[in-house]
Amino acid sequence: MRSKNILINLGSSYAHIVLSVGMNILYIPIALHYLGTERYGTWIVLQTMVSFLTIANFGIPTAVTNLLAQSNQDIEKGGLFLKGFKILSYICFALLLVGMLFFFGALTFSTWLNNFTNEIRLSSLILMAFFILRVPFQISSSVFIAENKVYISKIFEFASILVNFLSLIVLIYFKEDLVFLSILSGCSLLLINIISFIIAVKISKIDNIFRFENNVKAVTIYKPGLSLFAAGMGSLIVWNTDNIIVSRYLDFQQVAVYSTAFRLFSFSFMAFGLFFGVIIPYYGRYFREKNWIKLERFFTFNIIAIPFIAVCVWLIGWLFAKDIIFLWLGDYKLYGGSLLYFFLGAYGLVFACVCVMSNLLTTLNLLKGLVYITIFEAIVNLIASVALVQTIGVEGVALGTLIGTMSVPLIFLPIFINKNHVLQFIFPHNKFITSFAFYIIMMLILYFINANEYQFTGKLLFASTYILLFGFFQYFLNKKVLKEVIDLLKN
Repeated sequence: MRSKNILINLGSSYAHIVLSVGMNILYIPIALHYLGTERYGTWIVLQTMVSFLTIANFGIPTAVTNLLAQSNQDIEKGGLFLKGFKILSYICFALLLVGMLFFFGALTFSTWLNNFTNEIRLSSLILMAFFILRVPFQISSSVFIAENKVYISKIFEFASILVNFLSLIVLIYFKEDLVFLSILSGCSLLLINIISFIIAVKISKIDNIFRFENNVKAVTIYKPGLSLFAAGMGSLIVWNTDNIIVSRYLDFQQVAVYSTAFRLFSFSFMAFGLFFGVIIPYYGRYFREKNWIKLERFFTFNIIAIPFIAVCVWLIGWLFAKDIIFLWLGDYKLYGGSLLYFFLGAYGLVFACVCVMSNLLTTLNLLKGLVYITIFEAIVNLIASVALVQTIGVEGVALGTLIGTMSVPLIFLPIFINKNHVLQFIFPHNKFITSFAFYIIMMLILYFINANEYQFTGKLLFASTYILLFGFFQYFLNKKVLKEVIDLLKN
């Protein structure tokens, strides 16, 4: 693996972000115009509830990805690939049966579900069924990442986004309802996943994958998978309860306000995820080789670079949010206010720091402490969000999410990394704390002088000055680390 592979994968990953942002810029105003604010908010809540079915994979795809990255034998890789697919297929079949029984049981006995229209109830059932059917084919992304062909995975991810957009256009053209949209997008996404799986089989260079199945025991995948599943449960609560809390304590219009704000910053979260997808094979390789020096350099670089990107997104997103919303949607009614965007931007920075640390641990299957940290974070986030949304409104949900992430994983993950005897390097506390504190202080200065209320040229000046300031600060603080990583990539 050379620096060329990293550049190709990163280039394709960030091209995917640009295209995805473009699709979302078009999708949201069109959906809002056709569905209306309240119906659009309902659709968002529906998708949020269905996203909880992500737990249906029980962490198997991520576990397989990490195991593939640490393996250098084709026979073992073939066994992991097939065993992972079979496990997911069994899970899919079982969950379809359980899910249908639960849905129709709830429809019969639950007064809450009967409060929804037939359109919403049927749409949720269809979304749930297609989501579960796609579960076994998620294993294909494991192959693309482990084989250092992330760009292929990004092609299929963009195809999925494009399908969602085209489904909306077809919906409007035929003047159909959400049931039609659920069926059309569900079928199309399932087809994309099947094609992705077929290509993954060919890329794995396995002539007859069935003869390799017995080389891998199911427990090899189950054990890290269940740990990832437990950690994923906590992450799901952190990421997917916000819209439900807003709809429960406020209304569906506020869901549209919050989800629009979150969508702006979620593009930066996508960037982090894509970056991590590229570096997973390198973590696995250096860990397998017990090359602690290179592993430490890679990690230190990530703990510097990713938060720098996040604080720049926070800066630009907060300063120009009002202008972006107006240019994007044509009015200010979905602008949630300065405080909402400030809290979400701060969460983006904290989330980036946490991602760097947790990504190292999950890639190397060092999950025991991470599970407890994630679950504790979810509990704090849920309690804080429910309490604050009733006190200060929609901004309280963003603040609750920030408090949960800042008070638990940001504090405990560095301690866990240092105390983990498998990792033979020390977390760079001084560099991390210095950078993080500098970012927070500088952003608070901007907030207290109401920099986002200046004219456009004034905000542009603030943004340019701050980005240069952040860049020079990191360069002079971490000049040696940057040089070491550049030399590492050249070799």
